[in-house]
Amino acid sequence: MVCRPRVLLVFASSVSVLFVAACLAGWSALGAELRAQFTVLQVATLLIFLAWIVGLMMAMALSVVVVDGTTVKVRNGLITRRYRTADVRAVRFRDGDPWAYLVLHETDAEGAHRQRQLLAIQTVDRGRARDDAARLRELIRSRR
Repeated sequence: MVCRPRVLLVFASSVSVLFVAACLAGWSALGAELRAQFTVLQVATLLIFLAWIVGLMMAMALSVVVVDGTTVKVRNGLITRRYRTADVRAVRFRDGDPWAYLVLHETDAEGAHRQRQLLAIQTVDRGRARDDAARLRELIRSRR
């Protein structure tokens, strides 16, 4: 089973394309005389900034939850974590939650169960997100 955010992916892709287009339009609007005054280091800095912004947006949009055998792989942005299905207590996705949570058997110092965000299952995806959370919940329950 694989879960991905749909609305966030469309949004981040669209904004990235618009952002790059706006930067290119702005660069060409400067005129050749003004562009010639930029040093290589300054242009490189602008390009690195552009790549960083687009890269972060796309990293968030490409978040994923994959259940393979008895392993749950969660990639939120740039961070990937793997959990055994036996370590998962529940999948929580209540009304008002922005995204689903993986509730682990592991507890913190206060005795509360640790939770991990699942950015791949977001409220903005509406019915699809509820269905994904329910399928994930059932799949994990069946593989414990």
